[in-house]
Amino acid sequence: MLDVNLRGEMIFPVAEKLKALGVLTVFCTGYADLRHIPEPLRDEVRLSKPCAAASVEAALRTQMAESGLGLIRRVWSGGDRQARAGVAQTASVVFA
Repeated sequence: MLDVNLRGEMIFPVAEKLKALGVLTVFCTGYADLRHIPEPLRDEVRLSKPCAAASVEAALRTQMAESGLGLIRRVWSGGDRQARAGVAQTASVVFA
């Protein structure tokens, strides 16, 4: 999962290298306009900030399913109350 803009630096050169290596990526961005994303990366899965835990899980499941790598299950840090509130939480991804 890559934040598009890290302290004023765009992440696209890293994303392009990861894509060339076959690494699955998900963008997290506050930008609504897709024109700032290079053409070869516009089809990557994107989440809008703030990223809710359920959105992160859905994006990871989509990437995993499309890649044929299998299913994931989540182990969230934090309680269900936080998840229902849409608070982004740190997740451990377990490959099934």
